[in-house]
Amino acid sequence: MHGEDIRRPLGLSRDCPVQHVAAALRYQLGAGVALGGGKERARGLRLMASDTAVDVGEGPEVRGTALALLLAVSGRPVGPDELTGPGVPALTRDGGLHHG
Repeated sequence: MHGEDIRRPLGLSRDCPVQHVAAALRYQLGAGVALGGGKERARGLRLMASDTAVDVGEGPEVRGTALALLLAVSGRPVGPDELTGPGVPALTRDGGLHHG
C-alpha cells in the first residue's frame, strides 16, 4: 500500500501479484482501524474482487480489483471508476476517501 501511496499521485503504476494483494486485503479485513486495518470500514458490506477469488462479507456489494478494495478498506483514496456497487458510498465516505 505504501508504494501505491507514492505511485498513484505521480501517475505511475506497477503490477503486483494478485495473490499477494488478496492476502493483504484479507489481513486488512481482519485488523481494526486502530491498528491500521479496515475491519470497521468493511463491516456490513460484501466485497467482491474482479481479478481474484475474494468474495467476503454480507450486505451491499462493492466490486473492484483486489488492489482497489485493499486501498479503500485501508482508508486510501481510489479513483472514480475503480469501485462499483451499491455499497461504494458506505465504504468511501469514511476516512475522507473520494470516489467520483
